Amino acid sequence: MEINLSTNFFKTIELYKSLPGSRSLPEGRYEVSWVGPNWFQSLAKNGLGVLGFKNWVGKEFSGSEFAINIFSDENGGNGFNKFPMEVALSQSQVDSKACIRVSYPKTTPFPWPLVVDEFRVLNANTLVGLSYTKGLSVFPLPFYLIQK
Repeated sequence: MEINLSTNFFKTIELYKSLPGSRSLPEGRYEVSWVGPNWFQSLAKNGLGVLGFKNWVGKEFSGSEFAINIFSDENGGNGFNKFPMEVALSQSQVDSKACIRVSYPKTTPFPWPLVVDEFRVLNANTLVGLSYTKGLSVFPLPFYLIQK
């Protein structure tokens, strides 16, 4: 069954807040689905390239406290992995409920050690994510990760 995911920033943030707190760490390969108007989605993809995440397509979770980012090659195929992440169940900085928190080690290139992603499970294949800079959780950028 296909779920119609909202691309509205505010509706997606409210969806995240309405979901129950997370109780387990995800496992599997997830691809990003952007939120926001088309101009913002294009800006986000290109902006990530400037920040060292050119061709970023998603994350791969191991079901433990480690995960890695997935990138495509220049032609959009043959993905490769880089930039490991630390994963933990934690208290959300957005609404204080339990969440899956993803952060980057200090050895990751700037600005990624300052970035936090929080996730909650929408269904068996979809995570709702909020990304923000440490200390600025009042301005999260929502996105979805969909297991393929």
